[in-house]
Amino acid sequence: MTNSENEIRSINNRPPAILAVPQVPAKDYFDLTLQQDIGEHFDLSLGISNLFDEDPPFLGSANQDANTDPTTYAVLGRRFFLRITASY
Repeated sequence: MTNSENEIRSINNRPPAILAVPQVPAKDYFDLTLQQDIGEHFDLSLGISNLFDEDPPFLGSANQDANTDPTTYAVLGRRFFLRITASY
């Protein structure tokens, strides 16, 4: 079992043309993954991204993508996944 944390440091004092909100607090996202080897060539992983379903911060209407930065923050909320990996 693995646990990962992604901390997004605060974005402060950017020019208003880029960021409508002058200060954005730091944000933490937690992910959880369970992995099991299946035979010699397969791995099975089950996981949750954004475990606590943290919302992205509101950055204002100056940003055109859902009023936040989708390349930095988790805009889809909590996500579950199943992954099978084959190696040969």
